[in-house]
Amino acid sequence: MRIAGFVLVLAASAVGQPIPWPSSATASPLGLESRGTGTGNTASELENGACRPYTLIFARATVEGGNMSLFGKDNVACQGVGKPYTASIGDNLLPKGTSAAAIGQATSLFQLAATKCPTTKIIASGYSQGGAVMHGSISALAEDVKSRIVAAVMFGDSRNAQDKGQIPNFPKSKTKIFCKLGDLVCLGTDLLSVQHFLYTGDVGAAVGFFKGLLR
Repeated sequence: MRIAGFVLVLAASAVGQPIPWPSSATASPLGLESRGTGTGNTASELENGACRPYTLIFARATVEGGNMSLFGKDNVACQGVGKPYTASIGDNLLPKGTSAAAIGQATSLFQLAATKCPTTKIIASGYSQGGAVMHGSISALAEDVKSRIVAAVMFGDSRNAQDKGQIPNFPKSKTKIFCKLGDLVCLGTDLLSVQHFLYTGDVGAAVGFFKGLLR
């Protein structure tokens, strides 16, 4: 399942800006995109574009291609965590649930957002192994960068159990972790159950969380 387009729906809803879906997207009320090889699953608007009021930095799940999924324009700049983050299966077995290179890449993007765009509000998100990337990066950020993150939302978080349902050294009030009952990844295992692919139904709760924090 590709969740990044879903996350963008949340970000757009929170700031009250409609997002025009690219023509390559499959028809879906949640903006989900089937796996493909085109540019629709890659977003680098922070690295290559102008600053915007909000910046969404997203880390994808294991074996997902590109660096993101659907992305839009207007008020939200979308940036996926790309190479050297490879989202490989083996990286799940590392002590932090992902590679040091992946965490370092996410950290570089947070730092870029804070320095390049001094007024942008940063939204962080990750799905599955992408959650481990965000946990590892956000927990070690310098305070002046970390304070720029207004919300962190994870889905099927592979570090949920290990970090006790929170991101270390980051406010719980700014964090929302969606973990389905029966999602074994959320329990600290590498076993995939059907529940791990059912997070699109959490759009309403996630939108409400974003709206509450971005007012």
